[in-house]
Amino acid sequence: MKRPNHLRLTPAFVLMVLTIGAQVASAANERTFVSVKGEDNAFCSAEAPCRHLQQAVAKTAAGGEVRVLDSGEFGAVRITRSVRILASPTARAAIEVGKSANEGSGRGVLIDAPGAEVYLEGLAIRADGAAIGVQVRNAATVGVEDCEISGFQHKGIFVAAETKASIRHTTFRDNLMAVDSSARSLVIDGSVFFSNQTAVYTDQSARITDTSITGDVNSEFGIVGHAPNGRSVQISVERSTLIGTAVALYSHTDETTGSVLLDVNHSALFGNGSAFYAEGPSGSGVAKIDGHLLTSIDAATVAGARRFVKYEAHD
Repeated sequence: MKRPNHLRLTPAFVLMVLTIGAQVASAANERTFVSVKGEDNAFCSAEAPCRHLQQAVAKTAAGGEVRVLDSGEFGAVRITRSVRILASPTARAAIEVGKSANEGSGRGVLIDAPGAEVYLEGLAIRADGAAIGVQVRNAATVGVEDCEISGFQHKGIFVAAETKASIRHTTFRDNLMAVDSSARSLVIDGSVFFSNQTAVYTDQSARITDTSITGDVNSEFGIVGHAPNGRSVQISVERSTLIGTAVALYSHTDETTGSVLLDVNHSALFGNGSAFYAEGPSGSGVAKIDGHLLTSIDAATVAGARRFVKYEAHD
């Protein structure tokens, strides 16, 4: 019997089936998985997880999530679209960053995703001669929670884009500068900074709450506010401690039109070489502790003079 024409497997029909299959597979990758027992040529499913974060992210749809199933080292990752990377409560996902990570730049996580929402949870990002733990080149929002970032020779987290950044319940240890931010909105909550040369630097307004900053003999600055190009920067610090730094609060203004206000409430500053140090035109940098204005009468009339104030505050 002659086969009916409509049942012939023409090349066009085969191509259509393969295309539909690829689309279905892509849609299924809204959630992917990694494991130390995984393989990078796998589907990145819970049953067949991938080995490294970069492979899982590549197989995850925009807006999807990558789940870490067990503890181990999962490699550096570059993110170019919305994604959530989450370690399970019983796992600790390590990223050991050498100098060769991400284009030879030594970054653990590189986020270059215009308009995207990126969230990282439960990652232990550690340096092995590397420069930057997490760098945000571009994104709409970035959240970092329950992470550990340590040992970086340049920055722990570097937010170069005017994004909305949130850092919660994260520990920073032994970094040259733990957080360097130009985020248009920066929130740091419930976090711990220990033995960093500088804990927090920002040239935009920020809010820091329920956070502990502890220095050692190599620590220079606790919180630094910088007002470039006439910008007004306000940093709010609440229910936090700053201990053992050379300078707990530091303000730097470039022009007479710029200003920095460091507003500290219900917090403790002690054991620092100085609670407040301002550099720039007189009056451009101001610190308040529980409404107490820190000023320097000696330098008030000297344009461009540095002002140095010692003040110990205890809750």
